[in-house]
Amino acid sequence: MSPLNEVQFVGNVKSWIDEICKAEGPDFPFAKAAMEDYPIGKRTRKDLVLFDRSGTKVLSGEVKLPDKPDGRTPYDSELVEDAHIKASTDGIDYFFTWNVNSFVLWQTYKAGTPLAERRVFFEDWFEFSDSDHLRRPEVEEAIKRRLREFLHFFADIYAEKREFPLLALDKRFIHVLKRALDGPQSHSRTVITRRTVEDKRFLRQVEKWVKDNLGAAFRREDQDQLV
Repeated sequence: MSPLNEVQFVGNVKSWIDEICKAEGPDFPFAKAAMEDYPIGKRTRKDLVLFDRSGTKVLSGEVKLPDKPDGRTPYDSELVEDAHIKASTDGIDYFFTWNVNSFVLWQTYKAGTPLAERRVFFEDWFEFSDSDHLRRPEVEEAIKRRLREFLHFFADIYAEKREFPLLALDKRFIHVLKRALDGPQSHSRTVITRRTVEDKRFLRQVEKWVKDNLGAAFRREDQDQLV
């Protein structure tokens, strides 16, 4: 089976959102999602767009895979800027950046506020380090649950039934910092995993380090704890 790519996953997400909107019935404010090509300079990317019942675009954003360079953090400056350009061009009030593990919702326009400070909602949903895990039925069901929860939350925002939760400055800073560390951790985890399989000498060194420093035997299922 070929590795899961971004377009395939975004296509899955689009289908799941469509299913959720249909299941919620005509009183639900959102009707469907769509994948749209959007050129950025010489590049073209796939954006995910959410429509209300009147056919108006109410949300757009970028979906990235967590084990790809551009998906290591939802706060990547180029990722945020690209998603903002799309939303701004189409007159959409909100946009998101989502690397599967963490979801960040941004306000497109806010007078006197720099783009980096316009996030109005964020949540950590998962801790996947391998995109192929996203094919598993139980993982797909977990993602659908998260999408359903968010769509209900955003529906209340859209209908002005609730306001966004206040985001303390320290919590916002800590979240950005943690997500910035995801990339190096993921890379280290991948290197350790590969080398323990391919390099027996390295495996023995890891086993010795774990025994000397942690007082335990090394188990492959625990190797994530090393990074």
